[in-house]
Amino acid sequence: MYLNNSSLAYDYRENIVTREKKVKTAVKSKKKSSLRRYLFFAAFYTILLCGSLLIRTVHIAEQSESLSALKEEYTAMINENKQLEVDINTQIDLKKVEEIAIAKLNMNTPLKNQIIYINTAPRDYGEVITPVTEEKNPSGGIMAMIKAFTGKFAYSSN
Repeated sequence: MYLNNSSLAYDYRENIVTREKKVKTAVKSKKKSSLRRYLFFAAFYTILLCGSLLIRTVHIAEQSESLSALKEEYTAMINENKQLEVDINTQIDLKKVEEIAIAKLNMNTPLKNQIIYINTAPRDYGEVITPVTEEKNPSGGIMAMIKAFTGKFAYSSN
Protein backbone atom coordinates (compact mmCIF):
# COMPACT_ATOMS: atom_id res chain seq x y z
CA MET A 1 0.00 0.00 0.00
CA TYR A 2 2.88 2.36 0.55
CA LEU A 3 4.06 1.81 -2.97
CA ASN A 4 0.77 2.57 -4.61
CA ASN A 5 0.58 6.30 -5.19
CA SER A 6 -3.08 6.23 -6.20
CA SER A 7 -4.33 5.16 -2.79
CA LEU A 8 -5.71 7.77 -0.43
CA ALA A 9 -4.49 5.81 2.60
CA TYR A 10 -0.96 6.18 1.42
CA ASP A 11 -1.30 9.94 1.23
CA TYR A 12 -3.02 10.05 4.59
CA ARG A 13 -0.38 7.96 6.33
CA GLU A 14 2.38 9.83 4.62
CA ASN A 15 0.90 13.13 5.80
CA ILE A 16 0.64 11.80 9.38
CA VAL A 17 4.24 10.56 9.34
CA THR A 18 5.53 13.84 7.92
CA ARG A 19 3.48 15.83 10.43
CA GLU A 20 4.85 13.74 13.30
CA LYS A 21 8.36 14.23 11.96
CA LYS A 22 7.77 17.96 11.66
CA VAL A 23 6.39 18.11 15.21
CA LYS A 24 9.33 16.11 16.55
CA THR A 25 11.85 18.30 14.76
CA ALA A 26 10.00 21.41 15.96
CA VAL A 27 10.07 20.14 19.55
CA LYS A 28 13.74 19.26 19.22
CA SER A 29 14.51 22.67 17.75
CA LYS A 30 12.58 24.36 20.56
CA LYS A 31 14.50 22.33 23.13
CA LYS A 32 17.74 23.18 21.39
CA SER A 33 16.86 26.85 21.17
CA SER A 34 15.81 27.00 24.82
CA LEU A 35 19.00 25.19 25.80
CA ARG A 36 21.03 27.57 23.66
CA ARG A 37 19.22 30.54 25.19
CA TYR A 38 19.90 29.22 28.70
CA LEU A 39 23.56 28.61 27.87
CA PHE A 40 23.82 32.09 26.35
CA PHE A 41 22.41 33.76 29.45
CA ALA A 42 24.55 31.60 31.73
CA ALA A 43 27.67 32.52 29.76
CA PHE A 44 26.64 36.18 29.66
CA TYR A 45 26.05 36.23 33.42
CA THR A 46 29.39 34.48 34.04
CA ILE A 47 31.20 37.02 31.87
CA LEU A 48 29.50 39.89 33.72
CA LEU A 49 30.37 38.35 37.06
CA CYS A 50 34.02 37.87 36.10
CA GLY A 51 34.16 41.39 34.68
CA SER A 52 32.74 42.96 37.81
CA LEU A 53 35.14 40.91 39.93
CA LEU A 54 38.05 42.06 37.78
CA ILE A 55 36.98 45.71 37.98
CA ARG A 56 36.56 45.46 41.76
CA THR A 57 40.01 43.87 42.12
CA VAL A 58 41.58 46.64 40.05
CA HIS A 59 39.81 49.28 42.16
CA ILE A 60 41.05 47.65 45.38
CA ALA A 61 44.60 47.50 44.01
CA GLU A 62 44.48 51.21 43.10
CA GLN A 63 43.17 52.11 46.55
CA SER A 64 45.90 50.00 48.16
CA GLU A 65 48.58 51.79 46.15
CA SER A 66 47.20 55.21 47.07
CA LEU A 67 47.01 54.14 50.73
CA SER A 68 50.63 53.02 50.73
CA ALA A 69 51.66 56.32 49.10
CA LEU A 70 49.77 58.25 51.79
CA LYS A 71 51.41 56.14 54.51
CA GLU A 72 54.85 56.90 53.09
CA GLU A 73 54.02 60.60 52.97
CA TYR A 74 52.75 60.43 56.56
CA THR A 75 55.92 58.75 57.83
CA ALA A 76 58.03 61.31 55.94
CA MET A 77 56.10 64.15 57.62
CA ILE A 78 56.51 62.55 61.05
CA ASN A 79 60.25 62.16 60.51
CA GLU A 80 60.51 65.76 59.33
CA ASN A 81 58.51 66.94 62.35
CA LYS A 82 60.81 65.04 64.72
CA GLN A 83 63.85 66.52 63.01
CA LEU A 84 62.45 70.05 63.32
CA GLU A 85 61.63 69.44 66.98
CA VAL A 86 65.19 68.30 67.63
CA ASP A 87 66.54 71.37 65.79
CA ILE A 88 64.34 73.71 67.83
CA ASN A 89 65.34 72.05 71.09
CA THR A 90 69.04 72.31 70.24
CA GLN A 91 68.70 76.00 69.36
CA ILE A 92 67.20 76.89 72.76
CA ASP A 93 69.91 78.00 75.15
CA LEU A 94 68.64 77.94 78.74
CA LYS A 95 71.34 80.35 79.92
CA LYS A 96 70.19 82.89 77.35
CA VAL A 97 66.55 82.40 78.43
CA GLU A 98 67.56 83.01 82.06
CA GLU A 99 69.50 86.17 81.16
CA ILE A 100 66.53 87.58 79.20
CA ALA A 101 64.12 86.74 82.05
CA ILE A 102 66.31 88.46 84.66
CA ALA A 103 67.46 91.45 82.57
CA LYS A 104 64.43 92.36 80.51
CA LEU A 105 61.50 90.94 82.47
CA ASN A 106 62.84 91.66 85.98
CA MET A 107 62.36 88.09 87.09
CA ASN A 108 64.35 86.53 89.91
CA THR A 109 65.10 82.96 90.82
CA PRO A 110 62.92 81.88 93.76
CA LEU A 111 64.43 81.33 97.17
CA LYS A 112 64.21 77.92 98.79
CA ASN A 113 61.55 79.05 101.25
CA GLN A 114 59.41 80.38 98.37
CA ILE A 115 59.14 77.01 96.65
CA ILE A 116 55.95 75.11 97.49
CA TYR A 117 55.54 71.54 96.42
CA ILE A 118 52.04 70.26 95.70
CA ASN A 119 50.84 66.73 95.23
CA THR A 120 49.06 66.26 91.92
CA ALA A 121 48.29 62.58 92.28
CA PRO A 122 44.57 61.97 91.78
CA ARG A 123 42.57 60.63 94.66
CA ASP A 124 39.77 58.13 94.28
CA TYR A 125 36.66 59.28 96.00
CA GLY A 126 32.96 59.37 95.41
CA GLU A 127 30.46 62.10 96.06
CA VAL A 128 26.78 61.60 96.83
CA ILE A 129 24.74 64.29 95.11
CA THR A 130 21.30 63.47 96.46
CA PRO A 131 20.61 61.33 99.50
CA VAL A 132 18.77 58.07 98.87
CA THR A 133 15.57 57.76 100.85
CA GLU A 134 13.97 54.42 101.48
CA GLU A 135 10.45 54.10 100.21
CA LYS A 136 7.75 52.30 102.07
CA ASN A 137 6.77 48.90 100.82
CA PRO A 138 3.71 49.18 98.61
CA SER A 139 0.52 47.85 100.02
CA GLY A 140 -1.10 45.04 98.13
CA GLY A 141 0.30 41.88 96.61
CA ILE A 142 0.16 43.04 92.99
CA MET A 143 1.98 46.30 93.73
CA ALA A 144 4.66 44.40 95.66
CA MET A 145 5.21 42.05 92.71
CA ILE A 146 5.41 44.96 90.24
CA LYS A 147 7.88 46.77 92.49
CA ALA A 148 10.02 43.65 92.86
CA PHE A 149 9.96 43.03 89.10
CA THR A 150 10.88 46.62 88.15
CA GLY A 151 13.53 46.72 90.89
CA LYS A 152 15.46 43.98 89.11
CA PHE A 153 15.82 46.13 85.98
CA ALA A 154 16.38 49.50 87.64
CA TYR A 155 20.11 49.59 86.87
CA SER A 156 20.11 47.61 83.60
CA SER A 157 20.11 50.71 81.34
CA ASN A 158 23.44 52.03 82.68
